[in-house]
Parts: sequence; structure tokens; C-alpha cells
Amino acid sequence: MRYANKKYTIWGFGLSQNQADTVGGFAGSMYRLRTWDNEFPDFSHQDMEPPCLICFSLERARAFAALPRMETAHLEMIPKTLLLHEGYSLQEVEEALDLGCGVVLRPPFTAERLDPVLRRATETAALHKDILNMTREISLERELLENKNETLDFLVNFLTSTTEQLDEKEVLRTAYASLGKLFPVQSLNAVLTHENDEGSIDTELYIAAPKDHVQYLAWRSLLLEAASAQNPGKTLMPSSMSLQLPGLDKLAPSPADGHTFTLPLVAGTEKIGCVILLTNMNRNLNRDQGLALDSAMRHLGLTLKNVQRFQQMCHYADYDSLTGTHNRRNFEERLIDEVRRHSRYKLPLSLVMLDLDHFKKVNDTWGHIAGDRVLQSAARVIEKTIRGSDYCARYGGEEFVIILPHTDKESATLLAERLRTAMAAQQQEVGSARFSISCSLGVACLDEAGEGSPHALISDADAALYEAKAGGRNKVVCNTKGAENPMAHAAHG
Repeated sequence: MRYANKKYTIWGFGLSQNQADTVGGFAGSMYRLRTWDNEFPDFSHQDMEPPCLICFSLERARAFAALPRMETAHLEMIPKTLLLHEGYSLQEVEEALDLGCGVVLRPPFTAERLDPVLRRATETAALHKDILNMTREISLERELLENKNETLDFLVNFLTSTTEQLDEKEVLRTAYASLGKLFPVQSLNAVLTHENDEGSIDTELYIAAPKDHVQYLAWRSLLLEAASAQNPGKTLMPSSMSLQLPGLDKLAPSPADGHTFTLPLVAGTEKIGCVILLTNMNRNLNRDQGLALDSAMRHLGLTLKNVQRFQQMCHYADYDSLTGTHNRRNFEERLIDEVRRHSRYKLPLSLVMLDLDHFKKVNDTWGHIAGDRVLQSAARVIEKTIRGSDYCARYGGEEFVIILPHTDKESATLLAERLRTAMAAQQQEVGSARFSISCSLGVACLDEAGEGSPHALISDADAALYEAKAGGRNKVVCNTKGAENPMAHAAHG
């Protein structure tokens, strides 16, 4: 193979030495000639610079035409010229045209004959290069547009799916599933923080591992470290919970199994925690991915903050703000459900109504702030005395109601008696004054065979309470619906 360093490349296949010297000599400084005698190069090789012109002998033109099209398809636009030998025939000229040679040069090969061929080849090569560059630019722009569309689809999906959730765990699970469409995410763990009234930081840890899993403590430590860095100098009050991610089940990757991203969660200017992502991706995110991830995390922070606000509003709607017990509206809804459950399963249901004795005297003597403290103290006594399955609500003023599912009148009366005793034993402190306050309780029950309504059950408990107060207070009375000797317990002395 012989070639000189030229600007454009001409390929020659099967040319005689005289033909090669003539073409190379006439081509001048703008071209270089690369020639092969009896073999073809690897046309797909990355170092093969495409030519502006291909020159053949008749034998090599036949061989080139016989090559598989997949090897030569990218050379179809390249002009092809056949150099005839001395003594050629008209039949060979026709065959050259059939073989795809657009130009046939017969000897002698002069500059006048070769120059137009080279000029047209150069123009064709420049045009081909322009078309190729345009095609590449269009392909690149199309690829960039597809990437942007994929990023936009991700953001729309992320924003829509996370906004639909009203629970922190569900929001985080949805975020994990959506982020996997942007880049490989092996695990997602999160910490949410909120400053409490004492100035310390309530810290909720959402860990993508069961509590008995070996990786649980590793992620917990990492989350606490991130929370501490976000709240320097503050005391953390952590509570941990397992976050089951879709597709992982009990499989919990270690923080060392990939690369971790610690991303802050912000709602406006308020820092509310952070997310730690684990990925096995070995390259950095590209610009579009980085912008999309930043937008997703900003939205996630706002979504989690809105979920917390929604849950807070639900709490305000269902709970009494002073005592922390359920409120009357929520009690009435709960009692309807419990009566329906009683009717369906034929299990006993009891209701206790409790009223603090002489409560007005507390307000009149020590003021309403002292009265509020007594109500709060009474609520704590009730919560400590009843079972976890029982339900307590503030019915109004100084009255409380307790729903006792699966409880007959004897057990309900015994519980009411424990409440009466515990309430009387509770010492109240207002300034230097110390006193106790008693309570009266009315009990009503629907037994296994009994039918009733929420209104009737409340009415029966209220009647029993009225009887307890009329009988001297500091009593427990069970409504036996007309029995001659209602069960009553009283403290005397």
C-alpha cells in the first residue's frame, strides 16, 4: 500500500503502478491516494477515513460488487470510477456501468480527463459530509429531546403520584418507585424533623429495613448523623419505624453496597429533614437528571409538609385540644361504628359516662386556668386506667365518655369503680393549695342478645350518671333498665 498525506482521500483497488502514479501525480496536493492490490480493507474499521473517490480496475470492481451489502452500504454515495486498460472493449465499458461505476476513464489518462472527475468527487464529498453532519446534529437533537421528554415524564409522574398520598410512608414509597425511572435506586431512607415546644428536635426515622435486620442500625446511624448535621447544637428525640419499599420485601441493601446521596428536604425556607438514596450507578447524573432530581426533592419536601399539616388538621378535627382525648364529634362517629359491630357479631358493648364532682367550685375558687389543669389531670387518669382497646372522649365541659368494646356490665362497672378510686386519689396542686376531686360515673351496656342504638346507649348512661349525682356523687351506677335494685358503688366517709 502506498499513500501520501493529502486533504482528501482517494481509494484505488487493483490499479497498475502506472495508473496509480498517474492518478497520484495529477491529483495534486489536495488529495492522497491509498491503494490496495488484491485485497479489500476492513471497511468498518474506525480508522478507515471515508474517501471522496474510489478507483477500480475491472477485476476489483467485480469483486467489490460481490461483497455483502452490509459491508459496503455506507460507501454507496461515494463516486466510483473505472480505469480501463489498453485494448479495452465496449463490452467492458457496459459492464463497468452495470457494476456501479459512474465514470469510465480510458487511456491515456490525462489531466484534462482526470480533473473534472476529481472536482465532482470533491464537491460530492463535501455535500456528503454536510449531509452527514446535519444527520448527526438531527440525531443528537432528537436524542436530547427524547431525554428531556423522559425527564418531563418522570417529573409529571413523580409530582402526580406523590401528591395523591396522605401518609408519610406512602409518599416515601411512591417517591422510591418513581425515582427508579430517573436512575437506578437501590434503597430510600428518610428522616423528618420538627422542633417541639421544649426546643429539642422530634426526629422521625423511616428505615428501609425490618427492625430485626442487620442493616437497620447502619441506616439509623446514618440518618441520625444527617439530622444532626442539619440541626447543629440541637437535641434529637428520635423515633424509628420500618419503611417497606416495593420490590425489596426483606432485602435491605447496606449503605456500603453502592453510592449514597443525602438530599435535603425543604418546605419553603424550612428544613424538614433529608432523604438518603442508595444507587449502584457508576457515573454521575447528567445535567437534566440533576435538575429533575432537584425539582423532585423540592416537591417531595412540600408534599411531606402538606401531609403533616393534613394529619395535624385531622388531629384537631378528632381530638379535644385541651385534654388530648377525642372530641364529641369523633365520639359520636365511633359509637355508631361500635354499635354496628355489636349488632353484627353479638358481642357485649358498654359505655361509661364520667362527670367531675363540684367542678364549678374549682373554677370559682382558683380560676379557669386551674380548672383546665384539673381537666387535663382527669384525662391522664382515665388514659392510664382504661385498656388500649378502650376509647375515651371529652363529651363536654367536665364530662368524659369511655367506650368499652367486648365488655359486659359487670366488667364495665368494675372498671368504672377503678376510675372513681383513681380519680379521688389524684392530688391536684394550684399554687400552695392541694386538693382532690371526685367523680360520678354512669354505666350502660348492650349485652350479647341486646339490640340498641347509639342514642339509647348514651341516654341510658346519662340516666345512670344522673342517678349517681342525685345519690350523693362519688358513685358508680349501672343502668339496669328498670330493675328494682340497680347496682351501685359508693365511697363513704
